Amino acid sequence: SRNLSENIRRGKKDNAGKALYNGIKIFGYAKGGDGHYVVNEADAALVRRVFSLYAQGNSVTTIENTLKAEGVLTANGVPFGHSRILYMITNEAYIGTYHFDGITIPGGLPAIIERETWEVCQQLRQKTSRHYEKKPDTFILSGKCTCGLCGGNVRGHSGVGRRHAYYYYICGNKRSNSGCT
Repeated sequence: SRNLSENIRRGKKDNAGKALYNGIKIFGYAKGGDGHYVVNEADAALVRRVFSLYAQGNSVTTIENTLKAEGVLTANGVPFGHSRILYMITNEAYIGTYHFDGITIPGGLPAIIERETWEVCQQLRQKTSRHYEKKPDTFILSGKCTCGLCGGNVRGHSGVGRRHAYYYYICGNKRSNSGCT
């Protein structure tokens, strides 16, 4: 089992080095006959439209409401939500940059949008995004501890009461309702 796992990981790394499709679906792209990503023109038109609307100064919420009103659905048959549109706007794949498991290949994908449009959208994103300060020393045990019951990763969390913030650790499997008590 470990040997098979290592072989699969090695194969995926080799594929990533050649900018081949590795099972990661990106809206606007499809797997080509040679194993590389190719542009799916039907979906790419929507990607271009989303970038155009955002570059014109429309908010993500406005774009979301516009797409919902028109009945536009994702590949999974659900309406485009806020996070999906935001992910699309910030995804470098649309300017042709291939990313997989730490491997980055500029020009590894066919670009759907122009770099100028990308830059305009990123500048607008910087102006409108909320920057939260995360205290790096708040949860120093995150990623270093495991749950004694299920072996899952222990993560730091916080909550706010009427007058105080409360910081605590919780099993990631309990937090995601995966069975840990």
